[in-house]
Amino acid sequence: LDKKSGQIIKYPYLKNFEWGSAQLWLDREEKKAMGASSLAVDGSIWLLDKNSSLSRYYIGRLQEKIVLEIFPAPKELKKIFTSATLPYLYLLEPVQKRIIILDKKGQIVKQFQSQKFDNLLDFAISENGKTIYLLNGLKVYKILL
Repeated sequence: LDKKSGQIIKYPYLKNFEWGSAQLWLDREEKKAMGASSLAVDGSIWLLDKNSSLSRYYIGRLQEKIVLEIFPAPKELKKIFTSATLPYLYLLEPVQKRIIILDKKGQIVKQFQSQKFDNLLDFAISENGKTIYLLNGLKVYKILL
């Protein structure tokens, strides 16, 4: 994601850990992905927009825009994650000391919030999707789902 131009850039895999040259992924007629702060890929490309909405692109075209209806309302979402093998989207919001789990239609499944999450920096999801690892300063919190 080139934040300045709003372009999504792909590098085609050739073979033996060799990559082709950069190619613009968005369809030429498609609106640029301006204002995105994070992206995740599961076959579609999910963009986390600065206004706390999600945009889903597929084959270079915008498929849907999802306005999040979460309580408390998001203030500053920092990271989105998903994969082709996981049924959910995971959103990190350090300002409100939480991680949010959504289905891929944008409906909330769960959220975990704690005063202990006072310096959330990053997170990872286990391959099977049953564990969240939250990096909070120098500590790692493990959440079993």
